Amino acid sequence: MVASAVVAAYSAVSAYSAADTRPEPLSESQAQLRAVLLIQKFVRSYVARLHSKRRLNWQIFEAIEYMGEQDHLKLNDFFSELLSHAGELEADARSQSSAVSREQAAGENEDPDRRDTSRVTVEGKVSKADEKFLNGLRSAANSLTRDATANNFLDSIDPSVLRVSEKYSGCRLGETLSMDDVVALVESIKKRKKLHKKYVLQILIAAKQRFSKLPNVVEVSTSVLDKKMTVIGDLHGKVEDLLLIFQKNGLPSEDNPYVFNGDFVDRGPNSVECGLIIFLLSVVCPGSVHVNRGNHEEQIMNMRYGFIKEVIGKYHQAADVVIKGFQSVFRSLPLATVVDGAVFVVHAGISDKVSLDSLSRVPRQDYVSVLRPPYDITDGKLLEWKLLLDVLWSDPRAQNGCEPNEFRGGGVYWGPDVTEAFLAESGCKYIIRSHECKPDGHDSTHGGRVHTIFSASNYYGPESNRGAYIVLEKASGYKPRCIEFLVSPKNKQESSFRDKVVALEKDAVKQIQSVLAENAAELLERFCERDTEGTGLLPARVWADVITEVVPAKLPWLSLRRALVECERGGMVRYATSVDGNSVEVAPGKTAPLNIYKNRTQLETVFRVMDKDNSGEISPEEFKNGVRMLNKYLPAPIAEADIEGLAQSMDLDGSGTISFNEFMESFRLVQSAATAGGRS
Repeated sequence: MVASAVVAAYSAVSAYSAADTRPEPLSESQAQLRAVLLIQKFVRSYVARLHSKRRLNWQIFEAIEYMGEQDHLKLNDFFSELLSHAGELEADARSQSSAVSREQAAGENEDPDRRDTSRVTVEGKVSKADEKFLNGLRSAANSLTRDATANNFLDSIDPSVLRVSEKYSGCRLGETLSMDDVVALVESIKKRKKLHKKYVLQILIAAKQRFSKLPNVVEVSTSVLDKKMTVIGDLHGKVEDLLLIFQKNGLPSEDNPYVFNGDFVDRGPNSVECGLIIFLLSVVCPGSVHVNRGNHEEQIMNMRYGFIKEVIGKYHQAADVVIKGFQSVFRSLPLATVVDGAVFVVHAGISDKVSLDSLSRVPRQDYVSVLRPPYDITDGKLLEWKLLLDVLWSDPRAQNGCEPNEFRGGGVYWGPDVTEAFLAESGCKYIIRSHECKPDGHDSTHGGRVHTIFSASNYYGPESNRGAYIVLEKASGYKPRCIEFLVSPKNKQESSFRDKVVALEKDAVKQIQSVLAENAAELLERFCERDTEGTGLLPARVWADVITEVVPAKLPWLSLRRALVECERGGMVRYATSVDGNSVEVAPGKTAPLNIYKNRTQLETVFRVMDKDNSGEISPEEFKNGVRMLNKYLPAPIAEADIEGLAQSMDLDGSGTISFNEFMESFRLVQSAATAGGRS
């Protein structure tokens, strides 16, 4: 219709009898051509604006995600210390009867698919064999330390002593794992059935036994049968993406091998299922399924980004055992895979210190946490540790050289010169890595020598991005071929590009408003300092400068102002509107101050560390042990005699335990008092 109108207009112009000084009137064909050119120009401009908006939205999502990782890395020493000393501080006074009474919630007479995940209650009974087995495992889990012996957690476990209730409706695995078990597990997961803890441990034990025997860098060959090799990037708990890949590309087999390139857990809702499918496949098809470790196969990351919370919600009082079992497997995962000597597959990337030889000599299974070395650092051990961080945390960049990755807070940025040097030394043609979400699920850089693959679609929200996987074939010289996909709700057509950009923009604005809320107290203080006359207004550029000083996310704040703050005439903004209403409800009738909101994630992680039995509440004994660990970091440690009184004061409802709401409310009260006293 637009084209017809434009053509008609130009036809009218061509019919006009012009003066001699004017150019010759346009013919009909000339008018149509000009109309077409104008329409093309308009469409190109419109599409360019949409792409520009999409890039800006993407920049917002990446900045916020990496800002969270950066913040988490700053806290890793604190959290890893809490974890590593948990066993040492687990006093013998913690009675086994308490553990037994809580374990009874997972009794053999319950239907595990109908458990109330909101709170653990004492119901039913477990057999003495189950009780002894689970208590023994919990004791072993709580005694884990930072040394290499922590990796032996699964070695002496026999899950066959656990009985499976007749009411259990999930799949049942055979004593010898087979492809039939894979098919049964996949079908059970499609029906949203949870796998019994007995079979979870069976898979984890078998996977640990296989992975622990493998070298850091696994060399695989596809040339014998001229097979293809499929590489899967980050899945992040999105089991629908994994199943869609299998539907499109086939299940792994001798003729259809796969490499899973890490980060299959955290963030998404089905990390347990993704891990179990991948581990089971690696056991059943050991020559056809290869698994690399990612930066989220890491206990400290799992505490913050959802995996541990997911396990607790699904396995309740058996969660301790399942979590430690997964962590033991994570530590045994290889670091990289080389396909036919031509393609180096690694989760994040390389640095100027990474070589196949140096990487092969790292004692990877010694590291209970990659975010903290397992021993005192010497020069040689520091290089060893940095190699691990580099392959799990780094990102490529366009500029030559190798510099610390300050955007993420770990690993490096490496340039094309580093890529060329590594490929020349290793004899490989390409590097395939994951670690970064891309709009189309894949990207290439460094002259097509480095390829990024990301397999979790809808990562930042519905239709925010496509997922992809890579197929390598000898016939094409191993040049990566990317296949894109998108998981969509049934009977829903994929949205137009414009609708996708609009939806992405809304989600991006929500994310950035959340970031401003987290920093609201400091932002308001800085705004008021600049507003010397108390008008409530600031020039937009000053407003943007203040946010740049306070918020670590590097974003074009001035360009974003119309979505984030009320704009006035003359280039002024009403700065308070950019942080208005940003409080968080933590208890009935109570509103948390802004610094509570800012620290909510960290407080939730501390709460989870203290809640050793994963009940959702902190017992007095758990609180005592937690405070003893915290005392290591306090300038004025809390006296032993005061700990019990502190626990009682936080137990606001007198129930004998501390809930998360009470934990947060206690923090709010302390912060409010400190603010009133001028000490905050």
